[in-house]
Amino acid sequence: MRIPADAIIAREKLTRYLLVPRFKSDKSSFLAKLGFTLANPDVLDSAIRRQADSAEVVVESADIYGEHMTVVSELIGPIGKRLVVTVWVRSAVDGVVRFVTLKPSRKKS
Repeated sequence: MRIPADAIIAREKLTRYLLVPRFKSDKSSFLAKLGFTLANPDVLDSAIRRQADSAEVVVESADIYGEHMTVVSELIGPIGKRLVVTVWVRSAVDGVVRFVTLKPSRKKS
């Protein structure tokens, strides 16, 4: 199974969370090393979609909110690449798949 092409990636998730320096759980530092910045959130959106389409989905758990899924694959940026885990949820209410977050993988690429 793959993440569907029409999965939702909220722009605010990119521009107000992932690409913004944070005191705790900062993702912007490692994303900047790949070439992703607030100046190019659409490039990050496209890269996340390519990453999600490049490997099989693993369903980690299911609960009243839906299926919690991950994809482990390389995220390719404008100036680099890194193995990452993207986290997704398929809503139990409407079946829509939504992007939750990403993080560097602990596995070697």
